[in-house]
Amino acid sequence: MAKAKQIEGLDCDAHAAAMAAKVLRMRFDEILEFRSAALAPDGLDSVHDMRVASRRFRSALRDFAPLFDKKAVKPLKKQVKKVADALGDVRDQDVAIEALGSLRERAPNEAVAGGIDLLIEARRARRSDAHAELVKQVTPDRLTRLCSDLEDALDPVSSGQDTPQTFREFGAEAIDRAVEKFLDRAASIYEPFNDPLLHKLRLSTKRLRYALELFNDCYGGDLKSFAKH
Repeated sequence: MAKAKQIEGLDCDAHAAAMAAKVLRMRFDEILEFRSAALAPDGLDSVHDMRVASRRFRSALRDFAPLFDKKAVKPLKKQVKKVADALGDVRDQDVAIEALGSLRERAPNEAVAGGIDLLIEARRARRSDAHAELVKQVTPDRLTRLCSDLEDALDPVSSGQDTPQTFREFGAEAIDRAVEKFLDRAASIYEPFNDPLLHKLRLSTKRLRYALELFNDCYGGDLKSFAKH
């Protein structure tokens, strides 16, 4: 899995909105960098990397939501989610095909192996359809519109404060919000068969980890161990 790039020129004591815009542009560029490789027939790893990059972007966009106008952010969130969903559909098939391939290697006889082959072929057909949808979602025209939506969304909202909030101060609040959401959902770990709640907890865990990683440099690297846990 490709690691998130270091944000060049990040100043933790600068205006939160200005640094947030820098982060979002960088995270969006990371999505675009994987496009060509993800669309290649053998781009399994790149599909995964592009999907993770889209998650990081969407998580950062969620963290920075209080800094920007909701109406401007809404179309951006909607379109990026479509790209993320398309990537997820392809990735789901890749994971299933890989798992079935491992099962086939341990098949006790040819009859069982043949049955698994049929399942693999069905999954490959689904992947082909999912990949075609992904291609539609990341055409040059659509990505150009996404870039335009991003720039429209990056106009900061006035906070009404005499002294603008710094990126470091905003980071502390963003992490607090992520921790609160995680704790609200943590009790679902005791409901092992409640898939929807466990999925929401998993999402909250990822978003908390991404927030800790995002603001780590503003706190001397001390957040890294928490992100790892």
